[in-house]
Amino acid sequence: MKKSVIFILIMAMPFIIYAQEKNPTVESTLNIDKAGDYNDYIIKHWKKASMEFHRAADKFNQPIVKAAFLSELKTLKKTAKQSLDSINVLNVYKDNDAGLKLQTTELLKFYINCAGKVYPEIVEKITAPKPDYDALQAILDKQNNREKELNALFLEAQTNFAELYAIDLK
Repeated sequence: MKKSVIFILIMAMPFIIYAQEKNPTVESTLNIDKAGDYNDYIIKHWKKASMEFHRAADKFNQPIVKAAFLSELKTLKKTAKQSLDSINVLNVYKDNDAGLKLQTTELLKFYINCAGKVYPEIVEKITAPKPDYDALQAILDKQNNREKELNALFLEAQTNFAELYAIDLK
């Protein structure tokens, strides 16, 4: 029995090593040494999550199909989490860019919270027999305002980074 377990572990070792090399959540750092590439990397990962977030948020302007909407929120949460993991392994550019990375992670955490907690609660309340539409609108307004604040901080951090490293933002 002992020999079988050891044999299985030895046979599985290459797969375990390969999975660790391919998994961005493993303790590692991605070093990008050009400011433009650093900015583009962050924007690429933020944009994926942002597009999913806005697509889901726009669904509140349509009749809610509970199961489909909850499934869409799972996709949003997964996409935002993947983006956050990708940003978390990124180095801080020349030890000088806590702002852009920090603001991006804060925005992605907001998306994850909306997808995993806030929006599912809204869906439950809106599909209840007698929804309180005023209370629901207040929750949505609060979330919209928070997203605007976080977006403004994100854009300010990106603008500061671009000015510091003379990047032409498109």
